[in-house]
Amino acid sequence: MTFRRILLAAGILFCLSGCADKSSYDIIPEYEALVFEESENYLLGEQYYKGEAVQITGNREGEVFLCRDGESAEIWMTEVPKELTDTYGSWWIAPDETVWIFSENRLTGVNPDGSIRCSVKTDGVVTDICESARGQIVVTVGNATTYTSGLAVLDEETGELGEILWQKGLLYKTAKGQTGDILILDEKGLYDYTLSDGTRHFYMEWAGTGYEPSSVRDIKFISSNQVELYAENDMLITLSKVNPEDSDKIVLTLKSSGLRPEIKELIVRFNQENEKYYVKSEEMPESMDYEAYCQKLQAEIAAGHGADIFDMDFIQSTPQLVDMGVLEELTGWMEQEGIRREDYFPQAFCILGREDGVYGMPYGMNLFSYCIDTDIYPADKEYDLQGLLTVLEEYPKDAVLLKGYSASYILTLLLEGSEDLNGLIDWENHTCDFSGDDFARLLELAKRYGDGDGKNAESIVLSPVRMMNYMLYAVYDNAMRETGRKLVGKPVAEGGVHQVYPYFFSMNAASANKEGVWEFMMFLLREENQFFLGAKNADVLLPVSRRAFQEAGEYFVENAASYKFAVVFTDMGPDSVKVEADAFTKEQLSTMEKLLEEGKQPPWKTEEILDIIAEESEAYFDGSKTVQEVTEVMQNRVQLYLDEEG
Repeated sequence: MTFRRILLAAGILFCLSGCADKSSYDIIPEYEALVFEESENYLLGEQYYKGEAVQITGNREGEVFLCRDGESAEIWMTEVPKELTDTYGSWWIAPDETVWIFSENRLTGVNPDGSIRCSVKTDGVVTDICESARGQIVVTVGNATTYTSGLAVLDEETGELGEILWQKGLLYKTAKGQTGDILILDEKGLYDYTLSDGTRHFYMEWAGTGYEPSSVRDIKFISSNQVELYAENDMLITLSKVNPEDSDKIVLTLKSSGLRPEIKELIVRFNQENEKYYVKSEEMPESMDYEAYCQKLQAEIAAGHGADIFDMDFIQSTPQLVDMGVLEELTGWMEQEGIRREDYFPQAFCILGREDGVYGMPYGMNLFSYCIDTDIYPADKEYDLQGLLTVLEEYPKDAVLLKGYSASYILTLLLEGSEDLNGLIDWENHTCDFSGDDFARLLELAKRYGDGDGKNAESIVLSPVRMMNYMLYAVYDNAMRETGRKLVGKPVAEGGVHQVYPYFFSMNAASANKEGVWEFMMFLLREENQFFLGAKNADVLLPVSRRAFQEAGEYFVENAASYKFAVVFTDMGPDSVKVEADAFTKEQLSTMEKLLEEGKQPPWKTEEILDIIAEESEAYFDGSKTVQEVTEVMQNRVQLYLDEEG
């Protein structure tokens, strides 16, 4: 008897979501892998049957099998018509052993003896089915246009669905209710639902816990504080409500605008492992806009009630927190821990691009760059800002610099690579000068090469290259070769700059639990967790550790075929092109490493000034002001800003 072993994939169930109001509890998942007999049968359904997680499989001979964890499959039905087994993952066995088969907008009931009970055509695609606490068959239908789900009771005698009760969003899974008719699991939480009046009784709400289950096959209710979910990839996940304040652990608060799934998983691991501290994450309420959220956190800090840990988005939005002394400077902590900077990529600890101290601890990185059309800018021509501007001035055809980006964005791109904005700013003397011909030249070229008003250009000069993981870089590398492009970077006076973005958490200098915050930061920097971020959860982050980066990269060199990537590029030419990658080479790994070693962060100190320039330049781009008029306004506004900052 042969069984296939399922790898326990961290973060398999939970996806990033906005949160409403914070919960007073946290939700802790525990994972258990199921092992089903390996066969060439095809999957028909996955559910709890008589309390057990089972698979329903079938073959071309009309046999249907029931598969249990760790046991041989048993034949459950024979001589099943082929048309009933030509559906994927859409069989459900009711408690009375009637089989309900749903495919698209058709629902078919099959009696235990194989005879057809009824066949129903539905208004909407059938996505789920369950039995209610009152013994009714409740069908879930979906509307792909409105992204909503509806519930309807099936009349088994007439074979007709009752009125569809449309919900506000999508329902992930339904099951037999406890105090209501049915259990519903959706983006808000897990709750009992009464069909007659729409009453909801919540058992778990994801808001403030950092979790939102999806891809759930079935639900087993254990208690009001615990539920077991049959998830994808043959995984059982038990969710338990825990109030960390009821334990002996010291609670560390972490406030974020939205945590990545892999970081949520590492927080869970830290909380399970650490005997003294417990990280409680609180995410931005979905009803609040980002600016208001930042103001809220600043008010909490001013009142002495700030979180122990801040995420990078808040820090980047309010870099003045560094000069206000709100963030702990971590150089001393690093020295005491024995952290060697040479073990990490150069930009890892340059938080906000600052070199006067370490104001956050990194856990991952992104790479971002640009590639250029070599028919417009020859591959053998030295690339820099002046060279690009000259080529743009002389190019005879209609083109855009970047597809989908406005003239003001193009202007920002041409300026932001240098700390003095190509000579516009004198930081030492706190002065600026927008009156020169060079800036007027940039304005004119940005207007010509901006992509606005439905412009249908023959050529696209630059295309973004987003290297958020190894396989994505492989796809971009293939795409550049197929479309005749060369990786060049952001244009600056000295050449091309590839940008590195560290992801980090910062420590509140007023925290009463700095030791605990530091333990959490060190947990994220562990080699096995860095490897997890780069290889086992290969989505949006690269390790900051040189060793983990190399090991994760070698993992993809050996296993790339299992992570096949395909991307449809719409910004590498006038026509879309689909590019695939099922291999990651040592040469590609070496190139990525070189980019991380040489890459720079954008100069954060110019952000406010760039915002002013972009805002005022719109009057020139829409034709309402001349170059002289807009540059005079920019001169006054930027000089005022420099005076205030000085």
